[in-house]
Amino acid sequence: MRIDRFQPFVRRLIETQSGVTAVQDQEQAEDWPDRPHGLVVTFSNGAQVWFAITQTLAPGDKHEQAEVPVEAKPPVATDVPAVPTPGQMVTMAENWLAAVISTAENPEVEAIKAYGDSMMTASGVSVRFHNGAKIQMAIEYVAAPGRRRNHKRYELQEA
Repeated sequence: MRIDRFQPFVRRLIETQSGVTAVQDQEQAEDWPDRPHGLVVTFSNGAQVWFAITQTLAPGDKHEQAEVPVEAKPPVATDVPAVPTPGQMVTMAENWLAAVISTAENPEVEAIKAYGDSMMTASGVSVRFHNGAKIQMAIEYVAAPGRRRNHKRYELQEA
């Protein structure tokens, strides 16, 4: 699944979750103009997470070609945990997002992995598709309830 289909797909999933009060595409976010793809999620507790979305095309795929989706068995859906809270926002946001994506049981999706489950130094979620493509949703910024986000990317505040 290419990024232009993935972003609206994941946005719709997030918008249906209890505990989410707003979802903005990157172009709607006033203070995030330099990111071509991404979502800002605001939770009912006031916490916010900025997910930057990037893609790796399937082997041999080119943007000029029509996308060829491949379907097979999707990952098993997992229960969606509570919304992220201060003190554990990054880890909770990763696990929350991975679970939200799993609930779709999309047959194009082969695997969903929170970065915290691996040796990654970044925070976020990776989605691998049966055609070999990958989407990465890195947590670029977080803001605790009542606070503004940091201005340095990937310097994630937890308090």
